[in-house]
Amino acid sequence: VLETQMAIAFLGLAIAGEGNQRAELERLIAELGLQDYVRLLGFRSDTIDLFQAFDLFALSSIREGLPNVVLEAMAMEVPVVATSIAGVPKLVTDGMDGLLVPAGEVGSLHHAIDRLHGNRELADRLSAAARTTIEQRFSFTRRMEKVARVYDSVMQ
Repeated sequence: VLETQMAIAFLGLAIAGEGNQRAELERLIAELGLQDYVRLLGFRSDTIDLFQAFDLFALSSIREGLPNVVLEAMAMEVPVVATSIAGVPKLVTDGMDGLLVPAGEVGSLHHAIDRLHGNRELADRLSAAARTTIEQRFSFTRRMEKVARVYDSVMQ
């Protein structure tokens, strides 16, 4: 007797935060019939709870500075996919502690998300390395050491 098991994976999208495009996003979600898969969470102060619930974190910005949200995801050991813009490559090393994609290339973003979603071993390796990156380069202690060096150089 052959037994066949079929696993169906549903990928959901949660968008946290507020912005002037909310009405347009609500319209698009309804138009595409994605109400069961996309949630607009609005402003949230419980970001730790959110990160603990995420299987992966994607930042698809086309303009960004040095996004703290990427640091937060990395610190919480959530695998990161982000667009390679502005300061993001200073935080994420592609293939080492996250995945970087070109801004505006939806296909590349989709491929990277699909790659992480379908490969738990890769996701675990990247998220563990991301936590190490945070501890070694971006912890509060490291940042204060850098500030102290700046003050020391100015005072001399």
